[in-house]
Amino acid sequence: MQDFKEAYNQLNKTQKQAVDTVYGPLLVVAGPGSGKTQILSLRVANILQKTDTLPGNILCLTFTDAAAVNMRKRLASIIGKDAYRVAIHTFHGFGTEIISRHPEFFYNAASFSPADEIAQIECLSKIFKNLSYDNPLNKTYFNQGFSYLKPTLKAIGQVKKAGLSPEEFLEIINHNQKIFEILNPLFESIFSKTISKSIIPEAKKMMTAFETLNFSKDFPVPHFGPINEIIKKNLLLALDESGDESTKPLTAFKSRWLIRNEEKRICFKDSLNFEKMTALGRVYKEYSEIMRESGYFDFDDMLLDTIQTLQQNKVLRYELQEQYQFILVDEFQDTNDAQMRLLDLIAQSEISPNEPNLMAVGDDDQAVYKFQGAELSNILDFQERYKAPIISLLENYRSTQEILELAKQIIRQGENRLENKLEELKKDLVAINPKKQTGEISFKSFPTNVHEFHWVAKKISGLIKAGEEPNEIAIIAREHKILQEVSTYLQKQKVPVSYERQRDVLTQPHIKQIITIAEYVSSLSGKSESEDNLLPEILSYPFWEIDRIKIWQISLTANKERKPWLESMLEFPDKKINAIARFLIDLSGIAKYETLEHVLDSIIGSPVALTDEEEVVENVSYLTPHTTHRSSPLKEYYFSKENLKHNTQEYLLFLSALRVFYGALREYKQGEILKIQDLVEFVKIHQEHKLSLPDQTPFIDSQNAVNLMTAHKAKGQEFNTVFVLSCQNDIWAKTKNFSLLSFPGNLSIAPAGDTQDDQLRLFYVALTRSKRNLFLSSYETNEKGDPSLALNFIVNKFSLKEDTLDNDEIIEAISSPILALHAPPFKNNEKILLEQFLQEYKLSPTHLNNFLDLSRGGPQNFIEQNLLFFPQAKSPSGSFGSAIHKAVEQLHVYLKNQGELPKLDFLLQKFEQALKNERLGDQDFSQYLLRGRLILKNYFDRNQNNFSQTDQIEVNFRNRGVVLGEALLTGKIDKIKEMDPKEIIVFDLKTGQSLSNWQGKGEYEKIKAYKYKNQLGFYKLLIENSQDFLKYKINQGILEFIEASKNDNPILELNLEKDFIDRLSKLVQTVYSRIVSLDFPDVSKYSPDIKGILEFEESLVNSN
Repeated sequence: MQDFKEAYNQLNKTQKQAVDTVYGPLLVVAGPGSGKTQILSLRVANILQKTDTLPGNILCLTFTDAAAVNMRKRLASIIGKDAYRVAIHTFHGFGTEIISRHPEFFYNAASFSPADEIAQIECLSKIFKNLSYDNPLNKTYFNQGFSYLKPTLKAIGQVKKAGLSPEEFLEIINHNQKIFEILNPLFESIFSKTISKSIIPEAKKMMTAFETLNFSKDFPVPHFGPINEIIKKNLLLALDESGDESTKPLTAFKSRWLIRNEEKRICFKDSLNFEKMTALGRVYKEYSEIMRESGYFDFDDMLLDTIQTLQQNKVLRYELQEQYQFILVDEFQDTNDAQMRLLDLIAQSEISPNEPNLMAVGDDDQAVYKFQGAELSNILDFQERYKAPIISLLENYRSTQEILELAKQIIRQGENRLENKLEELKKDLVAINPKKQTGEISFKSFPTNVHEFHWVAKKISGLIKAGEEPNEIAIIAREHKILQEVSTYLQKQKVPVSYERQRDVLTQPHIKQIITIAEYVSSLSGKSESEDNLLPEILSYPFWEIDRIKIWQISLTANKERKPWLESMLEFPDKKINAIARFLIDLSGIAKYETLEHVLDSIIGSPVALTDEEEVVENVSYLTPHTTHRSSPLKEYYFSKENLKHNTQEYLLFLSALRVFYGALREYKQGEILKIQDLVEFVKIHQEHKLSLPDQTPFIDSQNAVNLMTAHKAKGQEFNTVFVLSCQNDIWAKTKNFSLLSFPGNLSIAPAGDTQDDQLRLFYVALTRSKRNLFLSSYETNEKGDPSLALNFIVNKFSLKEDTLDNDEIIEAISSPILALHAPPFKNNEKILLEQFLQEYKLSPTHLNNFLDLSRGGPQNFIEQNLLFFPQAKSPSGSFGSAIHKAVEQLHVYLKNQGELPKLDFLLQKFEQALKNERLGDQDFSQYLLRGRLILKNYFDRNQNNFSQTDQIEVNFRNRGVVLGEALLTGKIDKIKEMDPKEIIVFDLKTGQSLSNWQGKGEYEKIKAYKYKNQLGFYKLLIENSQDFLKYKINQGILEFIEASKNDNPILELNLEKDFIDRLSKLVQTVYSRIVSLDFPDVSKYSPDIKGILEFEESLVNSN
């Protein structure tokens, strides 16, 4: 860990100034390589040193999850475990944290689920089907559906990102139209004429009319501004540029703002969009209502709902303003309007007269996620609103001066830059790293991209052989497609690569196989005709290991005897073929009454996930069987232990795709019971709407590998050598498709990307990733044989060198991608690939117990279930337990919100809704509903006098920064009850058969008691190592068995004695250390019972 003083002394003068400015607002303009992450981290450390502030009172907001992880790591290297107690979030993560910690303020304490793109399209489709004939959004094109449906969904997302509710959006549109009613005739009188010098004085006279127009006072959303102010600003700028002679600026103004309507009269373009924008606002309003009625929220709702709740609820707003006394914002230039509104609500304290302690760090030249026209507005508005001083960091610790000079020449071709707006601000970056040697900068042109990629791969291979570390080399491209293509050339040269590529899960081989089997089973179990044509494909799947000659023989028999394939398979003289046929028939039978996830588990060959409670009740008559007696070999084929060991990359890519697939199905039709037919419909909707199911899984075949990334992904990173590929006009400077829905000029909320400024910024980011060597390349002819121009804003900065290859190299270049497809896979390192699952890993009580429980596989079970998260259906018992917990949580939220206990009916209704959301089969649902109603009535009657408003329910420690030694801990506690100002007790609610003592009667009960003790002890570790509970001690944990009969004691107490907790603390730290180092012990010598578990525990404790 680096000493703060030592790190501080390494800062330059302006960096120290930023770190030392602890109080008040501050704006830091930080160019690339200027050390902004170090500044942010040291400023947090300085706040903790110079003030009495606790780590939890500091809020750091970043733009990406990766940036948040990077900041926490850097901070941990300076201040140690307190870094995990500082609130470091993305804006969306912060919104989610507020909602999860204060559920009583949101959605009337109702439970909502995230909506995927299918749910959004389905909700919007309901609206579009009922649009009136003359609605401007009701347009169709042949058989391709509603032309405006997807653009509307996209536009609604953009309005939400602006932080605007439907009502606010419509108010702005209506306000704009009132202004246009005044401005249209005024501008028509002047601009209906041909633009000439004579129009200049008339336009200047018209400016006086603007002075009388003051619409700011009644403008509905102060964060934005009335349209007349934007028009006035643009016209003034045009007149200033025109002087008395030039008419070009006025012509440009007219082209940008004005148009002739159907009556051939001049009017504002935005005024013609009034009906379309009004229709959009009304659809947005109805869409929001349908989403809520359906129990959905989408990604952008998290911020929008947080903003609206904070605006309406002073109690919550004051609480957050008091909690977060110091706020730091990274990548400030990329914040959108919703994020800015949230920041304002938290930062502008109404309970303190002092200025907010708010530091924003950003660089307008690196705004690659921003919104059109607003790259500077947030920075300029920040300075104006908070009267913030500006510190500009100009000393670059990354690149050579030659690279900085080239980057400066590129970025200064842009117009909308902070340097052009503020005279006092200069952005001439200076390379100050004395150890940095001058590197190589070149721009090469090749005949085709085949020649380009071949040269890049050969060059990188040569650099590595000359001693360059592969992980110090990056290939940066504008599009994933280019990275995918060049990766095959690198494979040919045996260059190791690290590449986070996006793949469509629905196109992955093993997922397609599952889907096809499901489609066939659906056809057998439903009323549709059996899809015999699918069987030849199904039988060819590798996990059956069927010789293709046998498949041909079945085909010949079926055709000759005119029999269905399935019948031919049953009669075929091969037991394996017969078994597959019967397996498919069994599946079709199960599919008629079982839920989709259980049928999928059978297709895959996964066991059902069991809970600790289930084994007690597994023989109860109302539990249905969830497996067939013939098991599918799919899981064993793709996900065997041997495959994990020897084909780790393929294993993890397949597993990741399977997780995404299961996750998407769980979000589909929330609250409804899904059957096999729903999967078929799910896939069909994706195909009809051309929707992908994306999965981003890093491809890493060595810890020391060349990095392949897009320019957006490269932001914030640095490498010794950078290759920027395919520097073509139609790639780096291409314009986006025309939008059917254009927002008015005072709502700059459409994503950036169209202007040259946007393109320059993205290219600038790519260039400034390089420390020493920078290779740019282009080609002259594209894949179609058409000419392709090199990037216009860089060709004049180089004397372009055209490279050619000799004949042998040309042959090698052309054959490279073909040969690479058949090249053997490179040896991979299992640990390197598994490390991606351990980013900021936190150990929970469940993970600890799964690691220790040898009766269920111990460490190997932990790897599959908790590290790799192999997807499988939740058992009915697990679903029942979840619904009980949710209902009890809702009871406490009501009590906290309303100040009184709800009626029993409220609790039962919440349970029934929660049970519906679990999507059990009809029989399971009926049985568990009956069981749950009886249990909850007894529980309610038994505890009426025990419920308290001060009880904390479902307390999640995920973001509470709990650190024990080097171990990061998490967990969720069912109930925390304050006994006195210094002591609390933890409660854990259990469904299933109760325990009468901690010894346990049989082997199963002994293991269960052991795990429950660990759980309660773990809760003590969580609480006493959490900053939020510093003043409390916990000496007792209680299990409350919610299903206990009148004759049974529902309470089992555990005194959390020092010896037990000390031993558990050692065990927890050892297990955490083993997990993060991927050191999983061989447990074959231990018996899978309580005796073996205790011996295993003893070996772990003694190894610490």
